[in-house]
Amino acid sequence: MVGALLLACVLVSACSADCRGALSERASVAIGTNARTEQVDAHGFAIVVDGKGHGRVVGTLLNTELSPHAMTAASIKSEATPVRTAVLADIIRLPPRAPVDLLDAPIVSVPARDLSAGSFVELTLDITDGELVDMLVPVEAQKGPYADVDVVAPTAARHGVPLSMTGPRGTPAGQSARWVGRELLGRAGPVVANRLVSIRRRAR
Repeated sequence: MVGALLLACVLVSACSADCRGALSERASVAIGTNARTEQVDAHGFAIVVDGKGHGRVVGTLLNTELSPHAMTAASIKSEATPVRTAVLADIIRLPPRAPVDLLDAPIVSVPARDLSAGSFVELTLDITDGELVDMLVPVEAQKGPYADVDVVAPTAARHGVPLSMTGPRGTPAGQSARWVGRELLGRAGPVVANRLVSIRRRAR
């Protein structure tokens, strides 16, 4: 895993030594899913559950472009559960070529009543580029390398972010989140998927 993370940073053109070091700091606990697009790298993604019906998305995002982006929404689903919308404490800004550890960012909470450690769920991240990024990620218990992860109950809104920003895709709420992201950061170029990540166009 450490080698994979270091290789990912080396392959990102113009990524600095500081970038490589920041990603390596979490390598020992990055036991989740890795994925890459042309503009965003995702490292060590997982859902940490507390056994009380609450979950939190963890992982590190690296914006490999020169323009800023943001993560505006997220959702999870599995064969046994329908799509569930995550609640973001705030939009997560992704500065150009700088890793953002979700443990140090606004909390991304998910309802996890039916999720059990050892299973896998599909995690969808909404980035301000008009695309969706899907990853199959593990569900991990709040112990071992994740013992110190702060897992909290999802709330309707935190830090002044309206509930509409976390609404389901294809609804006025979801459209509102995309509009806010575009207004804040502007639109970027297309994303190319690799074998670990699926990209599809949002419904307009």
